[in-house]
Amino acid sequence: MLDPLLFEEGRLEAMKSFTGLHRPEGEDGIGTLGEKSVHRVLKYCCSPFSDGREVTVGGYVADVVGEQGIIEIQSARFDRLRDKLGAFLSCCPVTVVWPAEREKWICMVDPRTGELLSRRKSPVHQTVYGIFPELYRLREYLPLPGLRFRVALLETEEYRYRRPQKGRRAVRCDRIPLRLLGQEALDSPEDYLRLLPGGLPDLFGAREVSDRLGLDQNSCRIMLRVMEAAGAICFAGKDGRRLLFRKARDGETVFSDH
Repeated sequence: MLDPLLFEEGRLEAMKSFTGLHRPEGEDGIGTLGEKSVHRVLKYCCSPFSDGREVTVGGYVADVVGEQGIIEIQSARFDRLRDKLGAFLSCCPVTVVWPAEREKWICMVDPRTGELLSRRKSPVHQTVYGIFPELYRLREYLPLPGLRFRVALLETEEYRYRRPQKGRRAVRCDRIPLRLLGQEALDSPEDYLRLLPGGLPDLFGAREVSDRLGLDQNSCRIMLRVMEAAGAICFAGKDGRRLLFRKARDGETVFSDH
């Protein structure tokens, strides 16, 4: 779905409209695009033609409408999509694209001149597993036919500056996408199962997944509840207070309240 060539075209197109890293007259901040750059580039990547972007469907504005249905780019707060999804899914399939910063450079700039003061690599690396807390907000929607997700793995530059009169906390003004490093599809239960680590016992819980993935157990609990809602795994009982799951069989109804 995400074409690297279109991504690069969109990145260059967005930079043409970039207002520059400087303080606008009468403002104590850095001028940026009215629409954040990552969102703008991913929209172009999904639809290079403007007539396919920002289309009203069912009383809501969709980022992209095309042959593959509706595409929404959402970096956070998936719960804000609830009303839109209800309207959109009654018309056609919907794909939600989540940008993940697998590689990120932190760029500090002077808010008066836009001069680059420093550039360093962030120690934080987002992966496909970072989408699960957002998916948890939509877990009751996950069984609905036609709802799909894409994780866009990006390299970005994040521009920050400080306002001396408001303390030392840095203000983020924009993220500039540099490269599309890859993408992960979450279209079916099988796609979710691919993200489980190998070597799991027949019955497993957050502890077993955490030990093999190196993620904290709370993150793994959320991931397992999402996978259950998506039809990839089934609740299989408890070991004390621990929830246990198993991989779902074909055609099995798996979602439960426990």
